[in-house]
Amino acid sequence: MNGIHPAWLAATEFLDYGVRSLDFDGETDSLMHPYNSTNQRHMEYVKQRGEFDDLPYDELVGDMVRMYPQLVAFSERQVGGDFDQEAIVRPAS
Repeated sequence: MNGIHPAWLAATEFLDYGVRSLDFDGETDSLMHPYNSTNQRHMEYVKQRGEFDDLPYDELVGDMVRMYPQLVAFSERQVGGDFDQEAIVRPAS
C-alpha cells in the first residue's frame, strides 16, 4: 500500500525529454506517455515484470544483454568498462 490509497500504484519518474509531464492523482497509475509532445512514438510498455521487494538486477541485466547485445558490447568498448561491474562500483567521495 502507498499510504494514499489502499492499493499499489505504478508510477514512473518524469524526465523532460520532450514528453508531457505526468499527472499523479493518488488513485490511478501514472506511467510515462507512449508518445512525445510532437506525437512521435517515444516508448512502449511491453512486459509487466511484477512486484519486487528489491530491484531484480540479474533479470534486468540478463534481458539487457539478451535483447541489446550490440548496444552492451558497443558501450563496453567505448568506455572500456564492464557492464556488470559499473553498476556496483561507487565513485569515491
